[in-house]
Amino acid sequence: MVAGSPLTVVPLPFGWLLAGRVAQGLGLTPGLPAGRSSAVDTPNAVLLCTGLPALLLAISQTSLWIPRPERAVALVAAAAVLLGAWARRERRAAAPLVDLALLRNPRWRGLTWSCCSAASACICCRPW
Repeated sequence: MVAGSPLTVVPLPFGWLLAGRVAQGLGLTPGLPAGRSSAVDTPNAVLLCTGLPALLLAISQTSLWIPRPERAVALVAAAAVLLGAWARRERRAAAPLVDLALLRNPRWRGLTWSCCSAASACICCRPW
Protein backbone atom coordinates (compact mmCIF):
# COMPACT_ATOMS: atom_id res chain seq x y z
CA MET A 1 0.00 0.00 0.00
CA VAL A 2 1.37 3.35 -0.98
CA ALA A 3 0.98 6.27 1.39
CA GLY A 4 -1.62 8.65 0.11
CA SER A 5 -3.39 6.04 -2.02
CA PRO A 6 -7.20 5.80 -1.82
CA LEU A 7 -6.86 2.49 0.04
CA THR A 8 -5.25 4.23 3.00
CA VAL A 9 -8.28 6.48 3.36
CA VAL A 10 -11.13 4.09 2.47
CA PRO A 11 -11.03 0.46 3.68
CA LEU A 12 -11.13 -2.00 0.79
CA PRO A 13 -14.73 -3.34 1.17
CA PHE A 14 -16.11 0.17 1.38
CA GLY A 15 -13.98 1.18 -1.60
CA TRP A 16 -15.54 -1.57 -3.71
CA LEU A 17 -19.01 -0.57 -2.51
CA LEU A 18 -18.32 3.04 -3.37
CA ALA A 19 -16.99 2.07 -6.83
CA GLY A 20 -20.10 -0.03 -7.45
CA ARG A 21 -22.41 2.77 -6.42
CA VAL A 22 -20.59 5.24 -8.66
CA ALA A 23 -20.83 2.81 -11.60
CA GLN A 24 -24.52 2.31 -10.85
CA GLY A 25 -25.09 6.07 -10.70
CA LEU A 26 -23.37 6.52 -14.07
CA GLY A 27 -25.59 3.83 -15.63
CA LEU A 28 -22.70 1.43 -16.25
CA THR A 29 -24.38 -1.53 -14.55
CA PRO A 30 -27.19 -3.59 -16.09
CA GLY A 31 -30.71 -3.25 -14.77
CA LEU A 32 -32.57 -5.89 -12.81
CA PRO A 33 -34.09 -8.81 -14.70
CA ALA A 34 -37.84 -8.64 -15.27
CA GLY A 35 -39.82 -9.62 -12.20
CA ARG A 36 -36.98 -9.06 -9.70
CA SER A 37 -37.32 -6.67 -6.80
CA SER A 38 -34.47 -4.40 -5.79
CA ALA A 39 -35.76 -4.13 -2.22
CA VAL A 40 -33.53 -5.62 0.47
CA ASP A 41 -35.17 -7.62 3.24
CA THR A 42 -33.83 -5.58 6.15
CA PRO A 43 -34.70 -7.98 9.02
CA ASN A 44 -32.93 -10.84 7.21
CA ALA A 45 -29.93 -8.64 6.48
CA VAL A 46 -29.70 -7.59 10.14
CA LEU A 47 -29.92 -11.22 11.34
CA LEU A 48 -27.19 -12.30 8.92
CA CYS A 49 -24.97 -9.28 9.63
CA THR A 50 -25.09 -9.89 13.38
CA GLY A 51 -25.06 -13.69 13.51
CA LEU A 52 -22.18 -14.28 11.12
CA PRO A 53 -19.72 -11.87 12.77
CA ALA A 54 -20.65 -13.30 16.18
CA LEU A 55 -19.80 -16.80 14.96
CA LEU A 56 -16.60 -15.67 13.26
CA LEU A 57 -15.54 -13.73 16.36
CA ALA A 58 -16.03 -16.80 18.54
CA ILE A 59 -14.07 -18.97 16.11
CA SER A 60 -11.19 -16.61 15.46
CA GLN A 61 -10.58 -15.11 18.91
CA THR A 62 -9.21 -17.99 20.94
CA SER A 63 -8.18 -15.49 23.60
CA LEU A 64 -11.89 -15.45 24.57
CA TRP A 65 -11.91 -19.16 25.26
CA ILE A 66 -9.07 -19.37 27.76
CA PRO A 67 -9.88 -16.84 30.52
CA ARG A 68 -13.67 -16.72 30.05
CA PRO A 69 -15.03 -19.80 28.26
CA GLU A 70 -18.60 -18.90 29.24
CA ARG A 71 -18.38 -15.78 27.05
CA ALA A 72 -17.28 -17.85 24.08
CA VAL A 73 -20.11 -20.33 24.65
CA ALA A 74 -22.61 -17.47 24.97
CA LEU A 75 -21.29 -15.92 21.74
CA VAL A 76 -21.61 -19.22 19.86
CA ALA A 77 -25.12 -19.74 21.28
CA ALA A 78 -26.17 -16.22 20.26
CA ALA A 79 -24.74 -16.79 16.78
CA ALA A 80 -26.62 -20.09 16.49
CA VAL A 81 -29.91 -18.43 17.48
CA LEU A 82 -29.39 -15.50 15.10
CA LEU A 83 -28.33 -17.66 12.15
CA GLY A 84 -31.13 -20.14 12.83
CA ALA A 85 -33.67 -17.32 12.78
CA TRP A 86 -32.06 -15.98 9.60
CA ALA A 87 -32.26 -19.38 7.87
CA ARG A 88 -35.89 -19.81 8.91
CA ARG A 89 -36.88 -16.37 7.61
CA GLU A 90 -34.73 -16.78 4.50
CA ARG A 91 -36.56 -19.96 3.42
CA ARG A 92 -39.87 -18.11 3.59
CA ALA A 93 -38.72 -14.86 1.96
CA ALA A 94 -40.14 -13.88 -1.43
CA ALA A 95 -36.77 -12.49 -2.58
CA PRO A 96 -34.09 -14.14 -0.39
CA LEU A 97 -30.63 -12.65 0.12
CA VAL A 98 -29.09 -16.13 -0.20
CA ASP A 99 -30.89 -18.93 -2.02
CA LEU A 100 -30.58 -21.78 0.48
CA ALA A 101 -31.91 -24.21 -2.13
CA LEU A 102 -28.43 -24.08 -3.67
CA LEU A 103 -27.18 -26.20 -0.77
CA ARG A 104 -29.22 -29.12 -2.12
CA ASN A 105 -26.84 -29.30 -5.07
CA PRO A 106 -23.90 -31.58 -4.07
CA ARG A 107 -21.39 -29.65 -6.19
CA TRP A 108 -22.39 -26.32 -4.69
CA ARG A 109 -22.40 -27.81 -1.19
CA GLY A 110 -18.87 -29.19 -1.77
CA LEU A 111 -17.65 -25.83 -3.06
CA THR A 112 -19.14 -24.05 -0.06
CA TRP A 113 -17.59 -26.57 2.35
CA SER A 114 -14.15 -26.26 0.75
CA CYS A 115 -14.27 -22.44 0.85
CA CYS A 116 -15.32 -22.46 4.51
CA SER A 117 -12.59 -24.97 5.35
CA ALA A 118 -9.93 -22.92 3.59
CA ALA A 119 -11.07 -19.73 5.34
CA SER A 120 -11.06 -21.50 8.72
CA ALA A 121 -7.56 -22.79 8.08
CA CYS A 122 -6.38 -19.28 7.22
CA ILE A 123 -7.92 -17.88 10.40
CA CYS A 124 -6.93 -20.64 12.84
CA CYS A 125 -3.43 -21.36 11.49
CA ARG A 126 -2.15 -17.82 11.21
CA PRO A 127 1.41 -17.28 12.45
CA TRP A 128 0.69 -14.29 14.70
